[in-house]
Amino acid sequence: LEALAWARIETGDDEGALAAACRIPGGPSDSLKGRLLIAEGRTEEGIRQLEESLDQGRSSMPALVLSSVYISDERPDLTLALLRSDRGARLSAETHLMLTAQLFHAESYELAFEACKLAFERFGRPPFAYNAACWLGRLGRVDDGLDWLARAIGAGFTDTEALDQDPDLSALRADPRFEEIRAKAG
Repeated sequence: LEALAWARIETGDDEGALAAACRIPGGPSDSLKGRLLIAEGRTEEGIRQLEESLDQGRSSMPALVLSSVYISDERPDLTLALLRSDRGARLSAETHLMLTAQLFHAESYELAFEACKLAFERFGRPPFAYNAACWLGRLGRVDDGLDWLARAIGAGFTDTEALDQDPDLSALRADPRFEEIRAKAG
């Protein structure tokens, strides 16, 4: 029933989510409680519930839901603020990756870049540097994008197919320096 409620939320059926949640033995999870408050129009109360759930640190779900709420409320900067906070510092690399993807898909490229930059500083993983290059490519910041692409490859990024085909890198591929950087990937 919990999964059904989440599925209903994802399809925009808040009433169906509320109905499913009422049938959950023992009640919904704290994250779902927070999201249901938002579905009822009690956004600030729901955000507080999600923040409390995140503070308890049992799951990354509250961070993902909070980010989704921030973005749908046209406050994507709060997702970056969350990542920069003490709460954000406790989140896993995978959660950071999902939050940066949420920002990207909301076309908040500058914020997505800042989130990737922060995550790369925290975790040093190639996907963050690669995504930073992608977001910078979308922003038309070719020099910075090439620098981040070189960082990604230096950190171990080797997916040459992505380098050759990812539409986010189109602006970078048009620069003659791209081939030199790409050659280092294999």
